[in-house]
Amino acid sequence: MALNKKFAGIAGGITAIGATVALTAGTFSYFSDSKTVDAGTVDFGTLTLSTSHAASAHFAVPNAKPGTVVYNGTDNEGEDPALCFENSGSMMGVLQLSVVPKAGNSWQFNKYVKVEFVGYDTYPESKAILHGANSLEQYQAAGRVNAAQLEPSNGRSSDATTKCAQMIVSIDKDAPNELQAATGDFTIEATLVQQEENGIYPAS
Repeated sequence: MALNKKFAGIAGGITAIGATVALTAGTFSYFSDSKTVDAGTVDFGTLTLSTSHAASAHFAVPNAKPGTVVYNGTDNEGEDPALCFENSGSMMGVLQLSVVPKAGNSWQFNKYVKVEFVGYDTYPESKAILHGANSLEQYQAAGRVNAAQLEPSNGRSSDATTKCAQMIVSIDKDAPNELQAATGDFTIEATLVQQEENGIYPAS
């Protein structure tokens, strides 16, 4: 009986010593120090597309007939071209244009109403659609096309930061009788996208 009590006391002592060692080990650490260094600031550039003249104005053409020019930007705007876009942001941009027929247009309207731009010649691959009178149907199929390179204005205005073009709207001479008294509409959507630093232009 006495032996059992003595053994229990020894076991208890061992347990107490073990607990003390564990507590001591948990409070030990190496010296250290730290500093925070201000590494720098990143400011993102901007692309801001501004419009003027007919680029921000709606025009209406009454009594359109086959074989005629129904809208000529230069004639209607005096000496000013019909469409002017400016990059008033801080980084190089590429102007992309798309001519979008209204959803309710008849197929005849989209096929026989033609639009031509005179003055966009930066991108050779875009000449097929931006040069010459092309139908609304053709523009719709082409989607967005690269029209011009626009440098950032940074408070200044020049030929490099602003690009203007004459817009001519005509009716194909083969327009059918179904277009008599017809009404249709289209919009011009302009988008300014960043130009890659390596000179590779964004896809149309």
